[in-house]
Amino acid sequence: MTNTDIKKKNNDSEMNIDPLVDPNSEEFLKQVRDDLRQALDSDPLVMPMVPMRHMNVFPGVSLTFEVARKRSRAAVQAAMSENEEQMLFLVSQRSLNVEWPDSDDIYSVGTQVRIREMIQLPGREILRVRVEGIERGRLIGRIPAMNDDEWDQATVQLMPSYTEKDVDPLRIEAGRRELLRSFQLYAATSGRLSMDAIMALNALENPAEQTDIIASNLNLSFEEQQKLLETANILERQSMLITFLEREIVISEYENELTEKVKAEVDKSQKEYYLREQMKVIRRELGDEQDTQEEVERYLEILEKTPVPEDYREKLEKEIRRLSNYPVSFPEAANLRTYLDTVFDLPWGEMSDETSEIAKVRAQLNADHYGLEDVKERILEYMAVRELHQSQSEEPFKAPILCFVGPPGVGKTSVAQSIAKSINRRFVRMSLGGIKDEAEIRGHRRT
Repeated sequence: MTNTDIKKKNNDSEMNIDPLVDPNSEEFLKQVRDDLRQALDSDPLVMPMVPMRHMNVFPGVSLTFEVARKRSRAAVQAAMSENEEQMLFLVSQRSLNVEWPDSDDIYSVGTQVRIREMIQLPGREILRVRVEGIERGRLIGRIPAMNDDEWDQATVQLMPSYTEKDVDPLRIEAGRRELLRSFQLYAATSGRLSMDAIMALNALENPAEQTDIIASNLNLSFEEQQKLLETANILERQSMLITFLEREIVISEYENELTEKVKAEVDKSQKEYYLREQMKVIRRELGDEQDTQEEVERYLEILEKTPVPEDYREKLEKEIRRLSNYPVSFPEAANLRTYLDTVFDLPWGEMSDETSEIAKVRAQLNADHYGLEDVKERILEYMAVRELHQSQSEEPFKAPILCFVGPPGVGKTSVAQSIAKSINRRFVRMSLGGIKDEAEIRGHRRT
């Protein structure tokens, strides 16, 4: 591909304005715009083109990126070697998945850029390029490359920023100040920009340059960036950017709120960690740390192996970890150890294979006892009701407590043993003779 220098058709076009038309009329202004547009359309530029994957460059903004595709590298090298101004046209492709886009796969508006620096990365077929945005441009023609050693040639109509003739300059200045105020508030809430950048932006008097620099510093989606790039009207760009800034300010406030909550949680955790470390040092000096820690680990290991229900497991784990806060000789620690030992001595998960055959219960009671017909009949009635409930309902049967009352030696204990034996339940005998204080049964706290 030859003739890659920027071609500028200098056709001096004249404005054919009717002298009889009133200069202040709308017709006159429309005629002037049409003549200017016609003169502008007759002045396109031709330069190498590089399709970008969802990346935009705004005028007046520098950008560094890597070029890997062969045709794109050829276009960059052609722009560097075959024209003095080193101009290049960057335009984004619509889909990231297309390896090399057709004309329908790229946007119509891109940016004319000047290449400031090009570096060949060692050992890789990749160019690192730094460019500076010059002007918006509309793609009006394209000569595609025939093979990978060539590059696409673009015919571009530049799109300078403009304002309507009848717009009051004070309105543009008001938009510039409001945009700067919103951007300063965004910078303060987000904390992503330095004060030097804000001061440099404040020194800009050109509203077009201001909008492009602000657009390049916002966290906008690619579609929003492309929409700003396609908008040459300064007032419209200002309005769009103010709307985007208001949204980003709200998002930044939410982010700051979440950050503060996370920071508070982290500070609390760090404080607890610092205090626990201090307690460890104190225990180490007293010689209590190793014994207490080993004891806690032993209880946690027992808890892991014991089939305790989840409702109780959480409570027990909390009590075990409390043990690490007490010195070995602390009285509360002794009570807590007694409580944990008693809990873990219980037969968690051990169930008897119970049988509930009424005939077997009757035979066992008759074999072990003579007489006591009223007692036997009452026990069999209870067993029958229990079996009927279990056969007709899925809900667990809440068994009442049987209380045998009588003087010593009448058979209370032997009847209970017969019941346990007949239904295959373990029999445990607890003698409470002589106990008058109920606290001996209920226990003092956890003793």
